[in-house]
Amino acid sequence: EGWPTPWRLSKSSRKSKMKFEEAPYDRIYVTAGAPAIPETLLELLSPDGKLLIPIGSRYTQELMLVEKSKGSLLKKNLGACVFVPLIGKYGWKE
Repeated sequence: EGWPTPWRLSKSSRKSKMKFEEAPYDRIYVTAGAPAIPETLLELLSPDGKLLIPIGSRYTQELMLVEKSKGSLLKKNLGACVFVPLIGKYGWKE
């Protein structure tokens, strides 16, 4: 069971960006804390895809596993965690 890596580092911008043209993804891992689950990431998941993302404040989050299954979303809290904040359109302003 391969776990594809959907993120790449752009040397010019030093920001992680999704390769939208390669969607849908079976797995998406977000390695920065977000205030909410970005709808865009859910749209990029394959019908049986999984999203692992820390959700919460800038300083503490809950690690959430979101699974698509038969047209619905199943969310499971995997526990408390602390990640750096996600900055930008789907995260914190700064």
